[in-house]
Amino acid sequence: MKKPFRSDEPMNGPPSCTIADFMRPHLRKCTFAETIRWEKTLGYGLDGYVWKVWFGDKGPFALKMFWDTDPPEYNCFYYALQRECQNAAIFQMIECAMEKHEGPGPIWVFDDPETQIDAKANLRGFSDEMRLDERPANCDTVEIKSMPRIRKCYGWLTLSQELLQTLPRRCKVTPYEVDDVERYMSSDMDYAAIVYEYVEPGKNEVNVVEEVDRFFWLTGFGHTISPKGANWESGVLIDGADIVYAGGYGWKAGLYGARKAKDILRE
Repeated sequence: MKKPFRSDEPMNGPPSCTIADFMRPHLRKCTFAETIRWEKTLGYGLDGYVWKVWFGDKGPFALKMFWDTDPPEYNCFYYALQRECQNAAIFQMIECAMEKHEGPGPIWVFDDPETQIDAKANLRGFSDEMRLDERPANCDTVEIKSMPRIRKCYGWLTLSQELLQTLPRRCKVTPYEVDDVERYMSSDMDYAAIVYEYVEPGKNEVNVVEEVDRFFWLTGFGHTISPKGANWESGVLIDGADIVYAGGYGWKAGLYGARKAKDILRE
């Protein structure tokens, strides 16, 4: 959980897509400089607090603030800020790789990955180096030609205590408890946050969710121990900590593989 996962590089232009980048993902910094307009609270939990916001006239966005700015002592399973930054960075690189129509060669992955070695190999398949390798297709591989809808990320930023003190009443954070862990806003702390695309509420179609989950599997992402329907909206995964990239802390072979929608959209 101590691996670096954030970069101070501004999120301008496409990310680098080398093997090293995929194996050690770092989320770049959000470049939005406009004043935040707070619309409403979207939800909260053990990991953080989420608002619907605007940056000036741009938006809406989902702004997720994380309670833990360092690896938590109470949780040995994952560090939410790290996991979500890594996952978001990986998806940005995958999207960039998919858009390089005139760049390196095709993207080949194992069609039935089972181990972490397989998962990492599939993830490396999106890198510039592996695509230049021009490995031929065979009975054990499949070419990735399209990408389902994945929630966009616009980088990380810091919410200063001075800024948080100006929250409108409807967006104020009141103390709450989750799994015997008390959450409250400290008056002398700044908090890290990630800016995400705001996904409109909508039905989770079974075939769409299973298609997205299959894509996660083929790109090396593993499940966690607590998937649930509330983490999805309109067929889009909206909880970035619900999956683990192939090199991430908490990736487990026993939780790796495509699932049926009924096992993903639990109540």
